[in-house]
Amino acid sequence: MIDPIESLDKQAQEIELAMVGELRGGQSGVSRCMIGERCENIRTTLAVADVAARKMWCDDNTKRFTREELGRQSQAYYDMTRQKVTQALTEAKAETAALRQHLEKKALPARPKTTYSHEAAAQGIARIDARDDLAHETDRVARKLTAGAHLIMTQPVYELETWRAFVRVYEERHGPIGVPVMLGILPLQSHRHTEFLYNEVPGIRPTEAIRERMRLAGSNGRREGVRISQELLLEARDEVHGVYIMPSFHRYEVAAEVLEVVSDRRLTATLPGSA
Repeated sequence: MIDPIESLDKQAQEIELAMVGELRGGQSGVSRCMIGERCENIRTTLAVADVAARKMWCDDNTKRFTREELGRQSQAYYDMTRQKVTQALTEAKAETAALRQHLEKKALPARPKTTYSHEAAAQGIARIDARDDLAHETDRVARKLTAGAHLIMTQPVYELETWRAFVRVYEERHGPIGVPVMLGILPLQSHRHTEFLYNEVPGIRPTEAIRERMRLAGSNGRREGVRISQELLLEARDEVHGVYIMPSFHRYEVAAEVLEVVSDRRLTATLPGSA
């Protein structure tokens, strides 16, 4: 399971530090209280999520429920937590911007500008076999965008049709995607690695064709995994606004190998709102 809580915790710390910087002019009163309250809400939400996650995966539950059932319950709870924190970050951003304007009107010394960004992870796009699943996933991403997410970072994808299917259903239900999209690429290392991801990691589902390619690759699995990632990278560059590569087992050189196929790294897909 991919745990979104750690990244949210880091964002909460960063936003609190940024707000402290904004308050260096000695501003106090209502603005300080409101921003402090936002930070406290974020900390409370994360603390509650941490306790709930520990209870959910306790020994009693692992005996009563299958790993798949616990995974679905945990994912639903994490999604709710992510939406709450995303909303809190959006509100805190607005409060900080209002405070900055207030301080600038008082002609205080210039301070570094602060910006914020949080992403909506499209975690279910690997499941293209059931339209109901895709409808649920597109609705979930739409809620995250409404809450203030500024970009979409997908789970690892192995065939571009997986992403295209998601986009088709999203546009039917919610209209065009109005934020940049970064496609996740996780190079496969071997047939065993492929099967582990397929069977044990919710949200990451190499397709049957990819599983077969990795099976036939045998001892050349690492090279085949790089080739699959390169093919996806070249095919996707006209349809997404960037990729991020997640090499497994700290083999960072694999990311460099994947990028060798790209001679021109300039963006070719049009960013939303730039036309």
